[in-house]
Amino acid sequence: LAHAVALSPSCIGIGLGENTALLISSGNTANCIGSGMVVMIDGNKIKYTNINVVDDSKPIYIENLIVSIWVEGCCFKLNDL
Repeated sequence: LAHAVALSPSCIGIGLGENTALLISSGNTANCIGSGMVVMIDGNKIKYTNINVVDDSKPIYIENLIVSIWVEGCCFKLNDL
């Protein structure tokens, strides 16, 4: 997920854990439900990464990712991300 966000830093990456969902209502309100967690990765503030210059067999580095972890009962507005 972090790799995908590094390739498209203006997008928010959303990863869903097993038995977990993000219920979106009214087009803007997101509620986390289930026994796992939702991981959100925001790349808008990435300062440095080697993703555009590194060989596919090498690891990447990314500095300044914003990561949020949500569990059941967490609620937020998508427009606030």
